[in-house]
Amino acid sequence: MKPLDNRRELLLLFRKYLNGEATPDEQRFVEAWYDSFDQVSENAADAAIPDEQLLEKRLEQQIRQKINERESPTLWQTLRRTLLSGKVAAAMLLLMLAGAWYYLSKPRKPQPEALPIALQDLSPGGDRAILTLSDGRQITLDSATTGLLARQGNTMVSKVADGLVSYKKEGSAPNQDYNTISALAGGKYSVVLSDGSRVWLNAESSITFPTAFAGNERSVKITGEVYFEVSKDRQRPFFVQVGEVQKIKVLGTRFNVNAYGDNGAVMTTLLEGSVQVNAQQAGIAAVTLRPGEQSSITRTGKVSVQENVNTEEIIAWKNGFFQFENAGIQTIMQQFGRWYDVDVSYEGKIPDQRFNGKIDRNVNASDALEILRFTGVNFRIERLPGKDKKGVIVVMSE
Repeated sequence: MKPLDNRRELLLLFRKYLNGEATPDEQRFVEAWYDSFDQVSENAADAAIPDEQLLEKRLEQQIRQKINERESPTLWQTLRRTLLSGKVAAAMLLLMLAGAWYYLSKPRKPQPEALPIALQDLSPGGDRAILTLSDGRQITLDSATTGLLARQGNTMVSKVADGLVSYKKEGSAPNQDYNTISALAGGKYSVVLSDGSRVWLNAESSITFPTAFAGNERSVKITGEVYFEVSKDRQRPFFVQVGEVQKIKVLGTRFNVNAYGDNGAVMTTLLEGSVQVNAQQAGIAAVTLRPGEQSSITRTGKVSVQENVNTEEIIAWKNGFFQFENAGIQTIMQQFGRWYDVDVSYEGKIPDQRFNGKIDRNVNASDALEILRFTGVNFRIERLPGKDKKGVIVVMSE
């Protein structure tokens, strides 16, 4: 178990649980926490464990014993299966968020019913995208049937599965057609390009590309956030153009580009291989990244490189998760806003807690938000009929 920021408050809650003084909500909190981490090895020598971790280990053993005493094995196993199989269980992973524990030592204010779920809840995003063909025609990919979608010159465009479009070149005739795939707000999508490279689009992102690559290079343009697995071809380097800010040169590699406007910079994170990042500003030298490094280029051309980044966190969206490492509430809500297709507003002071955790993106907004309320931050979902977005998530600090 990772060290907690406010261990004292968490230990007080454990004591309440063991003494039978915890409320039903607090009991569920402790039991979800107990189920969310790897237990300390039974063979580990207590003498080698720091005092605080030893205390946590002993408390964990007492909690396990109390659970077994309080519930029959059959009932507890049923409850455990219910928690772990339901959508709420995915959101409960955020109980490990740093700072979530401090609320227990503060006087609790009566809180309004912030999430009238039956009326206001928001479903998660999904495979939602628009394909724009070279002649301007548009195809709504999420409603299109599997099979051939269009012919673009000598290239066959097919929907091969939900969330995936494939381009297959036939013959060697040159092809100058360009297509664009745009993942909508609350959407994501993936495409296999004609050279076999695969691309994943996050919500509110797009890629423009030739239906078949010709000449001695492969070049695409993107907006938003896009993850690439580029097919190796040393004779034809792969280029990614990001607005007027940067151009990336690739031979064959896996990397993520985050170019959302609200970040203030374009961040390129390399997982495998090698990429050369070129700022589109005169006099700024290109940066070559190694695996585990992330470049950041601002709109004014300021370049920096961070080493040893958490690449799992960076591409969590592609793997179906929200994942945060020492993230502020605004960073979290930016991701929620794009995925649930809502605006975000704040009432009162913006909370300053920092969070670490992971949530399955296939949960309703209420499930993802509910767990954050343990930090003392409250939320309200408001539907806005007739607006561009589904509604608003209002962040209300205590």
